[in-house]
Amino acid sequence: MPFALTKTFKIDIGHRIWNEDMRSGRGSELYQPESNLPVNKCAALHGHSLGVTFKFQSKKLDEHGFVLDSNLLKAPLSQLIAKLDHAMVIDRNDPLFGPITQLCDQFALKYYPVNFCPSFEALAKFFFDECQKIIDQCRHGEEFSLLGVTIRGAKMSVEATYERP
Repeated sequence: MPFALTKTFKIDIGHRIWNEDMRSGRGSELYQPESNLPVNKCAALHGHSLGVTFKFQSKKLDEHGFVLDSNLLKAPLSQLIAKLDHAMVIDRNDPLFGPITQLCDQFALKYYPVNFCPSFEALAKFFFDECQKIIDQCRHGEEFSLLGVTIRGAKMSVEATYERP
């Protein structure tokens, strides 16, 4: 596709990666016990400032010279971002889901339950799927498409992207 448009939102979230064990799975042969790396430092509750970038594409520009006027996406995507901003994103399958959500309820802390372990990669797919639902409601949704979503950690050298299969 010759034309592309990106729109980035800033968001702050909390999460924990409860199911990681660097001693097993993909890349486990690279784990070196003598490095003093914890087996799963991301199991602790922690947070990130993130950039969530949506990338759209189109074969041709519309009558106004746009892939899509990004202001049209601002409201629905901002509503989506607001649901997770400054929330603890917690996997319903996490063994600590009950205790964490009880504490959140007890102290009026915001949380957002999901059905996946909220790694950057999984969050990119989540935002992709949710944005696609918004596009599917557009009258001209077939004239442009969502190419991918990238999650970037602020002040981190890591980013994760989910692209249209």
